[in-house]
Amino acid sequence: MEFQKLLLLFSYFALSTVLSAQQAEVLLVHGKIEHIVPGQQQWTTVQLPFTASKGQFRLASGSIMVYKISGTEKTVQLKKPGTYSIPALITHANEDGGSLTRAIGSQLVKSTTKPIGSKGSVSRGSNSDRAPLDSTFAAVGALITFRNNLPMSQTYRFRVENEEGDELIDTVGTQSEFSYVFTTAGTYNWRIDVKGNESRQNITSLVVEKVENFDARRSEYESFLRELSDTPDQWKQQLIELYFEEHPTLVWD
Repeated sequence: MEFQKLLLLFSYFALSTVLSAQQAEVLLVHGKIEHIVPGQQQWTTVQLPFTASKGQFRLASGSIMVYKISGTEKTVQLKKPGTYSIPALITHANEDGGSLTRAIGSQLVKSTTKPIGSKGSVSRGSNSDRAPLDSTFAAVGALITFRNNLPMSQTYRFRVENEEGDELIDTVGTQSEFSYVFTTAGTYNWRIDVKGNESRQNITSLVVEKVENFDARRSEYESFLRELSDTPDQWKQQLIELYFEEHPTLVWD
């Protein structure tokens, strides 16, 4: 029994040490955002770069802050005006099951102080030298368009093979763009080469999964985009890039 108590006590202190070492790393700020640490009376303006593990953040109306919790894959966008406990934000990020946490009312500090009155990315083939991108996810049954911006040529060769190296398609065309439908889930390799100048350097992987699994990923991404609806335009691409540092890329037509 004493050993179990000591083990629980050790686990508690170990967890406390990990949590205390975590910080909120501020990535982007818009509007008036301030920080205060315990024992101080004066709020200071948050300016980048900025990290903190203690104290509070205060957001004025119309302000937005994006931060990341060290030691996790949690990128958070705060938009609701008010005062936030930084330890509570860190705890929320650790408890949340998703890779994108959203600030909710439970992190707001009940205080009398009034606040002063965010392709990888998703690749659809249009903006990439090679699309789909490497290790992209797609759905079974979807018509996927493959592109590779190769030098001008009269003939291009398109090949797809499965994980076992079995070739599923080997065809040629006059443009470096081809379409294909995968009927079975799995990981596949594809390539487009100038015919007569084939190279293994152009091999790219694609993960094909069940429709329901892919739809869940797509739904999460579309929900994320809705979260960005009132985000400053100059932030949006940066936030999308941050999102896809933590999520696999997707492709659909």
